[in-house]
Formats: sequence, structure tokens, C-alpha cells
Amino acid sequence: MYFNHLKRLLQFDKYPLFRTVKMRYVLLHIFMLAILLSMFNFINAFTTFQTVAALTSAETTSIPDFKVVDGTLKIDKEHSLKLNDVTVTFSPKQKSPAQNHIILDKDEILLSNTTRVKYSNINMFQDKTSLITFLNTFTNSIYFYFIIYALLLLSTQYFLITVKIIAVSALSHIAARLFYRKSRYMNWLKINTFIYTVPTLILIISVSSNIQYLSLISWISMFILICVTIYYLPKQKHKAKQN
Repeated sequence: MYFNHLKRLLQFDKYPLFRTVKMRYVLLHIFMLAILLSMFNFINAFTTFQTVAALTSAETTSIPDFKVVDGTLKIDKEHSLKLNDVTVTFSPKQKSPAQNHIILDKDEILLSNTTRVKYSNINMFQDKTSLITFLNTFTNSIYFYFIIYALLLLSTQYFLITVKIIAVSALSHIAARLFYRKSRYMNWLKINTFIYTVPTLILIISVSSNIQYLSLISWISMFILICVTIYYLPKQKHKAKQN
């Protein structure tokens, strides 16, 4: 039944029928969208966690001597380690994030090109010895930490998608009423949950190809599909004037 609803995404004139979808399928679809939007972060996090495990198993002589003083990395010169498909770099300068790189620069830790962590926000290591101790502790429970991270990320995405759908549905309902269409707010919650599939797919392409303007296109596509849905909604019946 759920997949029958998905087929309707290819039939614009059937979009108003999304209002008939049962709520359990609506919640399921939001969950599926959250998974899709979290997918690349899951992959980056898993790669990062694997690199941390590889760094732990590497010889301690491979990690350069350094100190973190007042939230700043102190090291004589830049030093890089190649672990699996990821490069770990210790640098006394500020660096730009890069794909498949973990960079400990002057002021922060850069995880691939998505996450920045200030040294002052973690306080888990201050030098080479404490870093090795931290890595050993972290690696012993690495899959537990990954599951916690994945659940937090998925919950956050689910919440953000729900908030967007609630806000857009309110605007959609107002617009439909202005164009004298039969409209109910709860129906728009269901309709926009499925309409949001197209913007989600565009956002995934944007993240995978690093094309920034696709984010704007995703919102434009949402606007167009809502307008199409309003067009196909049944018109309100005007009450006959009383003499």
C-alpha cells in the first residue's frame, strides 16, 4: 500500500489524493526521508570512526608530538598520516576542510568537509599521550558511539523535516483558501509529506555533487508542486445569494 502511494508522485493530478493516506504511512515516509537526508553523514561518520580505529592501531611514533594550550594546537611543523582512504593531518596553521581528510589545525578539528570541532569544546586531550589514551577508550566502544551518533542525527533530521512540513502546510492551506479551493490543514500535512520527496532527492544530489544552487532549486520545486496541487484541488461551492 505504501509503495502505491509513492507511484502517485509521478501523477500530478493525483497529488490531492495524498490526503487519503493513513497517518502511519505519513510517519513512515518522514522516517524514510530522514534516512535519505542523513545517508551521507552516516557514511562520513562511519569513515571517520574507522580512521580513528586505524589511528589507534598505528604505531605511536606515527603521531607527532604536540600540545593543546588555551584551545590552540602547538606543533613544530605540519605532519600527515595516510590511514585507509583518509589522511590525518596535524598542522600549526589554519586549514580548509577537505573530503577524506581529518585535520587538526591551529584552532579546531576538521572532520572531512562537514564538521568542525573547537579544541575548547572537547577538552579530551592536551598532548600526544592523552590523545592516544582517548583514542584507545573511544575505540573500545566505537560501534556504540556510532549508533548513538546515528540515532541523534536521524532524530534531528526527523524533527527538522516535520517542522518544515508543518510550516509549509500552513502556508499551503492559506494559499489554497485564497484561490477558493477546498482545503484542510491536516490534509496538507499529508500531501506535503509526499511532495517533500522531490526536494529531498534534489538535496541529495546537491550534497553528493557539491552543487550549492540545487538547494534553492529544491525549494522552487516544492513551491511549483504545491501550486500544481492547489490547481487540482476541487473548487469551493459558492453559496447562493439570498433575496
